[in-house]
Amino acid sequence: MKLNHECVRDVLMAIEEQANTTLSLQSLNFPTVYTENEIIYTLEKLKEANFVNVTFKYASNKLYSCRISSLTWDGHAFLDTIRDDTVWAKTKSATEKLTSVSLNMLSSIGSEIVVKLLSGTN
Repeated sequence: MKLNHECVRDVLMAIEEQANTTLSLQSLNFPTVYTENEIIYTLEKLKEANFVNVTFKYASNKLYSCRISSLTWDGHAFLDTIRDDTVWAKTKSATEKLTSVSLNMLSSIGSEIVVKLLSGTN
């Protein structure tokens, strides 16, 4: 499965909005935007990247529990870089010709765009 960067951003923002609450998979309800499998895959990758604190429990190769407790320091840092809609749009535009872009690369490009916006060299 391919990692959907829009889903990454939306999931991080949803977790942050509901801070101090342990969330379930159903709490991240984007029914018309992302499939349940996309959200699970995104959460798995965000956990691997150390962006979220989440626990998955499986039985017979099927997910039966997903508990999302919080964003990590790295998750907050990444989200703070790409949160602004203008920065996000410019970041996506800068990467649209590439077939794949890592989350680290998105963060680096987003950071460069923030610096340009702050210095007025947009």
